[in-house]
Amino acid sequence: PLLRFKLLEVMRPYIYSIGTLLAKHFLQTSVSLNERQLKIANLSQSLQSHLATGYKLVVANSIANISAVDKPSKIVTTSIHRAITDTTSTILRAFQLYCHPPERSWSEINQLFLLAEMRQLENYKVNDSQNRYLSTTNISSAFIRAHLLGTAKPNNLRQQDLSQLYDATELWADRAQITHCDDESALFIINLHRDKVAQYRQHLRDEQKPLFRSLNTEDLVQELKSYAANPQGPSNITVPGKLSDNLLTHSIQAWGIHWQRSFRRMPTEGQLRLCIGLSATHYYIAGRKEFEKLQIELRPKNSTANAKNVDTGNRSTSDVWSGAFDAGGSVIPENTSMDIDAIDFINKHKKDEEQDTSLKYPSHEVSLINTSPGGYCLQWSGELPPSIQAGEILGIQESGVRHWAIGVIRWIRHLGKAGTQLGIELLAPKAESGAAQLLQKTGQNGAYMRSLLLPAIKAIAQPATLILPRMPFRTGNKIDLLHIDNNGRQQLTKRIISTNSFSQFQFRSSGVKPNPQTLQQDANLKDDDFDSLWNKL
Repeated sequence: PLLRFKLLEVMRPYIYSIGTLLAKHFLQTSVSLNERQLKIANLSQSLQSHLATGYKLVVANSIANISAVDKPSKIVTTSIHRAITDTTSTILRAFQLYCHPPERSWSEINQLFLLAEMRQLENYKVNDSQNRYLSTTNISSAFIRAHLLGTAKPNNLRQQDLSQLYDATELWADRAQITHCDDESALFIINLHRDKVAQYRQHLRDEQKPLFRSLNTEDLVQELKSYAANPQGPSNITVPGKLSDNLLTHSIQAWGIHWQRSFRRMPTEGQLRLCIGLSATHYYIAGRKEFEKLQIELRPKNSTANAKNVDTGNRSTSDVWSGAFDAGGSVIPENTSMDIDAIDFINKHKKDEEQDTSLKYPSHEVSLINTSPGGYCLQWSGELPPSIQAGEILGIQESGVRHWAIGVIRWIRHLGKAGTQLGIELLAPKAESGAAQLLQKTGQNGAYMRSLLLPAIKAIAQPATLILPRMPFRTGNKIDLLHIDNNGRQQLTKRIISTNSFSQFQFRSSGVKPNPQTLQQDANLKDDDFDSLWNKL
């Protein structure tokens, strides 16, 4: 056992380095891996798994050579710690690929901890050069980190978020405790003889209590809440700087709330059409209009900025071409031989433009598995686009329905050759397109960015909200909104949802002036000025 342990200790840093290099080939790409990427991922898993198996052999051989009353050597303590840590690395990689963890991985972690507990080794300090923040941890911390990762709803997170969260648990593991099975204040419970991660205590069915341990996250959640409420103030917990507010909020909810499904799912057959991302969703909500064109339509007609950039077709008093032969209503003689060619050219050019935008903002047909009032479970066959990520916004069009609903990808489950399942939360049954500009207190205002207005639902007292890009908008910001009914200044009052892709805000008027476009149309509408009327119809 000693020789094997020494060899493993020499090999371990190299296997971790190789794993980091191999990960670049299959992480941060599409969730659906091609054959080459799948082989590289399997190689990475195999190396890590064999490393863990080596340490388990050291433990098994060492324990076999000592009596139950003898104190195991430091090698046994270190090997148990290494085996749990390295097995957890294979689980992390599986979560990042939205796959099931390797078979028996949870069982092995649980059994190794039980062995350490029986031999009273769980609190001895172990040096680990592969740690991110702490040079020494113990077996209890390694075990808690594994179950914190498994209970953090990993299929709701992006690959990078999972890595950052697991690294952060290195600093947080001592704030959670493994306690007796009767600890009613603990949200989770672990069956040490099952191949399962910790589960909610309310879901417990077995009565073999000696095999159970509680995972109490109460102190951890309270300290994370205190930090989230005042990140700049004094804190008893260390939060890595690169950890986003969204990930911190997700962790607090995952470890502090017993999540239950609000609606019952009903098996459903049929197809849905999806568009992915804020740009594509905005394009389809706007009636397949490019963002620049939509801005021109939404800007008030008498806006100074608009007048500078848009050709209104009205002749300027200082127009250098005012003396031309066709100015002032004169026209060139009709040339019928040119009309058809010109019309054909324009129509062909228009079709080419439509094809270009369809390629730029593709939509996809997917199959329904089940539905509920709160969302859908979808089956995606074939390769996934790289834009499919947890937390990404979607446009959803049901068969036979003209308008697009708004949803967000809540979880991803990769099923190998059977395809990929997506869990979609429905945010709103419809939306309206617009543009929003962040107003700066000093300096130049930002550019207009895509926005979606989700109308109020009076039946459930749900106010209107805005979907905006995640950056640079924050609660309290004032914006200039271009929208068919809400042109003018608004203030973002409360953030409802925030993901890596978008944020959803409640808002209120901030000195909104009457829409000049509407006033002008009402006051000066001419008999032959029908352009604005068609938009209303």
